Amino acid sequence: VSGAQYTGALAGVASGLVRNVVNFATVSGAGNLGGVVGNSANTSRISYCANYGTINGSSWNNGGVVGFAQNSVLYCVNHGNVKTTADCAGGVVGSSHSFISYCINYGSVSATGRAGGIAYNSKKLVDHCVNYGDVVGTLPNSWDLGGILGFVAADYSAVVSNCVNNGNVSGATCMGGILGAGGSASGSATSVIVTNCVNNGKITATWGGGGIVGSTECTSYSSVQNCVNNGYISGNGTLGGIIGKTNGEVAECTNNGQVNGRTDI
Repeated sequence: VSGAQYTGALAGVASGLVRNVVNFATVSGAGNLGGVVGNSANTSRISYCANYGTINGSSWNNGGVVGFAQNSVLYCVNHGNVKTTADCAGGVVGSSHSFISYCINYGSVSATGRAGGIAYNSKKLVDHCVNYGDVVGTLPNSWDLGGILGFVAADYSAVVSNCVNNGNVSGATCMGGILGAGGSASGSATSVIVTNCVNNGKITATWGGGGIVGSTECTSYSSVQNCVNNGYISGNGTLGGIIGKTNGEVAECTNNGQVNGRTDI
């Protein structure tokens, strides 16, 4: 299946209920690509769907199941590799404006910019999700990569809870076992909460990495609570067993992973 924008094996754009759909085909195009749906509208719900096909994109918002989700994505599984030569790729969802719950990703996710094992970006909730795929950013310019969620954008608020990452995360700046980064220099995220999450994957960052979160420096309010890191963390500097850099709250967390860097450890 190939197209430019809004391309999916089932539908380019879906406005209704999508349930119990399986895709084995490769989906290729520019952006807003999904193994099942390219763009799900705010009246659409995606549940119990699976993708086995490779997703090849050259622009934003490419996901294993849904490219751009404006409503909930529940109980979905991705087995296919998600690749983009640009920014913004997610193992299950490219970009989400709603809830992602009880989803699993087994495929690798690779991008030149931001990416996440479950989603690249979210403005609400990622809950009870598991990632097994490696998340890889192209050096030297990749940033904001996470085992579960890559990025929380300016003026967005997001919660990541009860998630587990087993994949390795590697790239240039702001690598996190659960979340890459909240906000950026161009705009602060409103609120980022990461709670009851576990990272088992290896984190490799040129600069800025954490076992749970890469950075919440550009977030108006952030809280990382009751999280555990078991992964090895390495890079040049600004590294932490739980978080690389933060101006918010970190509480009741445990680090069991070795941290190996040159400075700011």
